[in-house]
Amino acid sequence: MAVFRWWRAATAPVPVVGDRLKGSTELGLAKSPGLFPSGAVSFMSAALRPPAEGSLASILVIDDDPALLKTIEGLLKSLGHSSVTAGSGREGLARLKEATVDVVLVDIVMRDLNGLELMREATASGSKAKFIAMSGGQLSVDNDWLQEALRHGAIQALPKPFGSLELSLAIRNALASRPTGR
Repeated sequence: MAVFRWWRAATAPVPVVGDRLKGSTELGLAKSPGLFPSGAVSFMSAALRPPAEGSLASILVIDDDPALLKTIEGLLKSLGHSSVTAGSGREGLARLKEATVDVVLVDIVMRDLNGLELMREATASGSKAKFIAMSGGQLSVDNDWLQEALRHGAIQALPKPFGSLELSLAIRNALASRPTGR
């Protein structure tokens, strides 16, 4: 039961206040004895801490949901990353060709150009960006899409909705897989 409660809390969205994430103490996590296993709060705090100087990432977020774009953009800013957004697959592909980015967070199901096609075209045009796929909606269909994204080279696949911790860890994994010196 304690592990389930910890997992639910760890994957829950972390509130953003202005440009900063509320810390674990402000969230009351450190004040809840028995709620988290030993070390869980420090693990969560470390995962949500902005990256060390010099390891900031440039992230392109592509999704056809404007509200989600704004939310993710705010979270990335609070984590110390720079971000560019695109509201469609075609727009995202154009932005990817215009600028060098470290990570692309791409929705799989979009109207004009789906995430799988975008990943294929970007890779064929020489992009070295690491892809994190995301998708929501019907669970069984989305799991198939997300598995397909992994087969097409995505570093990680996130089913929507996902929490701040999951996103932060996915970005760190993608950055860890990039060659040094970008």
